[in-house]
Amino acid sequence: MTTRIEQMDFHEPVFIGEIVTMRTKLGYASSRSMMLVVKVYAENSKTLTKRHTNTAILWYVALDRSDPKNSRVASIPPFVPTTEDERDTYAKGEAMYLKRKKAEEQTRERLASPSPNEEALNPELYPKEPKAASPRVSHSQLIHLMLPSDCTEGGVVQGGVIMKLMDNAAGCVAWRHCLTNVVTVSVEAMEFKAPIRNGDLVFVDAHLNFVSQKSLEIEIVVEAESMTSGTRTVTNTGIFKFVSLDKDHRPVSVRPLLLETRDDVKRFLDGKRRYEEARKSRSK
Repeated sequence: MTTRIEQMDFHEPVFIGEIVTMRTKLGYASSRSMMLVVKVYAENSKTLTKRHTNTAILWYVALDRSDPKNSRVASIPPFVPTTEDERDTYAKGEAMYLKRKKAEEQTRERLASPSPNEEALNPELYPKEPKAASPRVSHSQLIHLMLPSDCTEGGVVQGGVIMKLMDNAAGCVAWRHCLTNVVTVSVEAMEFKAPIRNGDLVFVDAHLNFVSQKSLEIEIVVEAESMTSGTRTVTNTGIFKFVSLDKDHRPVSVRPLLLETRDDVKRFLDGKRRYEEARKSRSK
């Protein structure tokens, strides 16, 4: 079962009529989780030229098939890299695993302590730029009933189905804010917190956090409502990044974000921090 999409990058578009090839390899395994590296290639059927269009790093857990609820995690056999390329990928995967564990611990500590510098969250401190739009202008929610065609043999909704709904909701937000053609450029920190099952009613909530000059960060929260008990559970969260394009498919400037509440400011500052960290990471 998919538990996390560490990173998904959209390097180039795939066009109608192209032949798509996906290559997947196991990169790292702990006792309870494993990292897979997926690369997507598109081949032009006329020129036979091939392009690397997408890269993704996904984390999975194994489920115990003897569990009737299909929810108990099973242990994973050890993975021993044998080539230099495998050892390099393994080291990167292990670093991601340890970094994630450290981040979870820091999050628990931050939630247990009072938030610093509350004054910085005052929206009056931030300029109201011309043509800026509030996050409430673009806020979007999709509601979807999960059917057998969305599920695996065990009745659990497939991760790709959930991701498509999240991308659709994020796309609605990006279009509403930009009022132009928009495209996904990356998916970060997509978490699978709990399974969604056949017959669940799913709510996909999309909120614009941050805009730079030419990109947008959109946060997605997915909740599943059981049609039998009526209980709602947060099942997925994710950060999607989009860019705005002109009629010639070139990136164009994004209109500013109007920060009206303390929550708007907090989301904006968190998004700005992630944006700057990503830029530093790419420049290394």
